[in-house]
Amino acid sequence: MSANDRLGVFISYSHVDKQWLERLKVHLRPMVRENPIDIWDDTRIQPGMLWQNEIDEALQSAAVAVLLVSADFLASDFIASNELPPLLDAAKERGTKILPIIVSPSRFEKTESLAQFQAVNNPSKPIVNLSRGEQEVVFVRAAESIEFAIGANKVEVLEKKVKQQETKVEKQQEIINQLVVFSMAFFLNR
Repeated sequence: MSANDRLGVFISYSHVDKQWLERLKVHLRPMVRENPIDIWDDTRIQPGMLWQNEIDEALQSAAVAVLLVSADFLASDFIASNELPPLLDAAKERGTKILPIIVSPSRFEKTESLAQFQAVNNPSKPIVNLSRGEQEVVFVRAAESIEFAIGANKVEVLEKKVKQQETKVEKQQEIINQLVVFSMAFFLNR
């Protein structure tokens, strides 16, 4: 799946930080109602589902990845082995936008693979150290950043469709031109 076809948002978090996932989802809900955006986190995995396949599909369809970064997030072997490598590859190869939200003090700035991405909030001011109002501002900024990234992807999708239509029209025009030439040759040789 190309970056132009992706309008998904993948949220990676440690289960210890679930309260922050829920708060982020509250801020994303109005955007989901208004746009064909698929917000995915592992709470969507139901009993009986092939959970690894579900995660892999969500990773592939992500235009944006939100990382709720904490010490627990960075300590998670599962995140480090199964979620971050494909997300970092997707950022490099397909332009997936990585949006870290710094939830609590951690080694984010010392984690080279992640520190290269601009965080939504200042890493020295993690969400847990902010007032409720300041926390909400961070989540609003995150929602706006996601909306901007998805909007850019929508433009790319439309540009791709326009280009495909232009190519179709050019091919149809070639066929029409060939038919005209053939018809003229046929009538002239009668």
